[in-house]
Amino acid sequence: MTQDSPMQEATVNTWRQRVGRWSLLLLIAVFLSLTGCYTSSRLMSSSRAIQVFDNPSYNSVVNLGATGVSAVQRASHWRDASGTRPSMADTTQSFSKSGRLRIGAYNIAHGRGNGSDNWDGGNQGEREDRLREIAAFLRDSELDVVVLNEVDFDSSWSHRVNQAEFLAREAGFPYRVEHRNFDAALPFYSWRFGNAVLSRHPISAARLVEHPAYARWEGILAGQKNGVVCTVDLPNDNQVRVLAVHLSHRSERTRIASARMIAEERKREGPPLIAIGDFNSTPTDFPHAEPDASGQTALSWLLGEGGFTTLFPATEDIGQMTYSSTTPVRVIDWILVDDELRLLSQEVPPLTLSDHRPIIGVVGWKSHQK
Repeated sequence: MTQDSPMQEATVNTWRQRVGRWSLLLLIAVFLSLTGCYTSSRLMSSSRAIQVFDNPSYNSVVNLGATGVSAVQRASHWRDASGTRPSMADTTQSFSKSGRLRIGAYNIAHGRGNGSDNWDGGNQGEREDRLREIAAFLRDSELDVVVLNEVDFDSSWSHRVNQAEFLAREAGFPYRVEHRNFDAALPFYSWRFGNAVLSRHPISAARLVEHPAYARWEGILAGQKNGVVCTVDLPNDNQVRVLAVHLSHRSERTRIASARMIAEERKREGPPLIAIGDFNSTPTDFPHAEPDASGQTALSWLLGEGGFTTLFPATEDIGQMTYSSTTPVRVIDWILVDDELRLLSQEVPPLTLSDHRPIIGVVGWKSHQK
């Protein structure tokens, strides 16, 4: 058996050292590249947090007022704060027909269906088929405006499909606002998602409504759940503000702090305000309420000190619960209106295309519009 000479051993050691140095340099270069890409995406995120789109070609004609009887029957499950049920006249017609606004909210869970992980939901074709079913529901519901939560705009787990644009096109909403709560990217991977507002009427303004972050570092590194308020121009020079809501699912204290900011938006001068979406909160006397140390919830605060009103389902009526879609036990998706408006009816269609059920309401003005 021959032994390597000292010169051969030195050569091998030198080669190993060079490989080690080059490997380390390569790892550093990859790390810096990834960090630079990620940092760049975060620095640019504020400039694209809110975008307003106008696509007249998406407009579609819907059959108005075709389901009046069933809408009245479903809406009868809800009551106002006094315990009375409102009048149901004209509750299935759009604003242009009835002077009342049909509005909805749906947390679409990134188009994954009932899966618990965002990578669930099937391949791109299966996900798009699910989105088409959601679009058909939105179109058939004859809504003037709909707020969508957990909408992907460019996320790897949903094959980088802009779900807001897809649903607006398929459901016939010519106007939309895209609001990115989370916006970050690496080479070959991205997660950009948030809220969307789809409308059959022009949207003349859109503005961020900031909420506190659950954790400050999280807000800096990836983003946080904020709101967006849109001014919708209705026929006959009427306007309404629609605030898309999606509050933290991890902390009632954070939700209550966000509720205070929503209430501040209500006090701002402007058209009447509707706050709608996934509040992740329910009144203190409702099933599965999660009050903070003071015994308060975000929903109870908004309906008390916050100055909003809504319709309440019977607490024992599982059919009016919004979460989860397959085993409904909680009401966490809500439509709240300010003191210039009245929520006339509300329904929760038993859809299972997401882990949430959608909610639909009809809103009227207490005073006569223009």
